[in-house]
Amino acid sequence: YLSSTYVFSSSSLYFIPSLFIFAFLYQLLLKSLNLFSELYSSYCGAWGGGVGGLDIFDWLKASPLRKNVARIKNFNTLPISNSIIGFYFLKMRNVFFLVVILATVLGIYFYNKEEPMPQVKLTTTYGDIVLELDKENAPISTENFISYVESGFYNETIFHRVISGFMIQGGGHLEDMSPKDQKLEPILNEANNGLKNDRGTIAMARTANPHSATSQFFINHVDNGFLNFRTNQVDEGWGYAVFGKVTEGIEVVDKIAAVQTTAVMGYQDVPTDTIKIISAEVID
Repeated sequence: YLSSTYVFSSSSLYFIPSLFIFAFLYQLLLKSLNLFSELYSSYCGAWGGGVGGLDIFDWLKASPLRKNVARIKNFNTLPISNSIIGFYFLKMRNVFFLVVILATVLGIYFYNKEEPMPQVKLTTTYGDIVLELDKENAPISTENFISYVESGFYNETIFHRVISGFMIQGGGHLEDMSPKDQKLEPILNEANNGLKNDRGTIAMARTANPHSATSQFFINHVDNGFLNFRTNQVDEGWGYAVFGKVTEGIEVVDKIAAVQTTAVMGYQDVPTDTIKIISAEVID
């Protein structure tokens, strides 16, 4: 066993609300022109004509809105006896409904918009590995891993177990193979979260006890379906909890997996050349 592996672009995130804002402003312009048209026609009907023959829609005939002129132009239909103020608020009611609809749509959009997943960069003696952590499906493992990262625990630890065609494991030993102390309490196994031990994913290492993971982790070098959750009825069925994936530096994982290994102080598959995690940090 393993003891103690969109998305929209930032610009596209604002496309949908921008589209609704544009539509709202366009409709507001039409409503305003319609209101002005009817008020103006009321004025013309009451006084027997326009002011010096002025027609407010003449200038629209050459504009991009000319297709809407016939629809919104409605002269001499509003009796001057109607209350202009009452008419104004009647039309503004439609604008109010548009505002409510727009606010509702934007509210739903921003409420449901996913926050970006946290990312961690491991700077190693073989190169950088960037990990994207799945805090939505593996919140406990993600929080645990970030706690170790932010405390500096992983700095100067090593990848102490490497098996090509399987995985690379680290996060618990120093260069002399002594275990690093000051670990946090073990966490609950989240292997039943639906995430699979596919190539490039990162998962929590543990003992035979399914809920014994602390600081050690491994990155899957290949698809390891036999490590996935099967059942929680027996300890052997729990599997290993995946909580993220490599987004940059998979070639570094391959490079580490290809090193020569030996036995050291009773530990098997220890790289002959030290592969150190110089630093681990949360990045934007």
